[in-house]
Amino acid sequence: MTGERTDPRLGPGEVPRESGGDGSIPAEKAHTLKHSCGTHLSEMGKDVAVIRDWLGHRNVQNTMLYLEVTNKARDAAAESLRDWGRKAA
Repeated sequence: MTGERTDPRLGPGEVPRESGGDGSIPAEKAHTLKHSCGTHLSEMGKDVAVIRDWLGHRNVQNTMLYLEVTNKARDAAAESLRDWGRKAA
């Protein structure tokens, strides 16, 4: 993973041990997990500074990518509702 952990309790080895693994996971899977957590935190409305800190990003611009993804999903969902409303009218 890139960046440094800010909370040693959330280290890369935590997930495999909890799931019965040997304490190691491939870097690409660790990064995918990290990205998923950042996206879900953003979708839950958590402050970008908190997400940045939790993910260990030094630059908030890296964290802003998660907000962009969730904003696009929100906008797409709103557009779908508008389309549905037009059809129902």
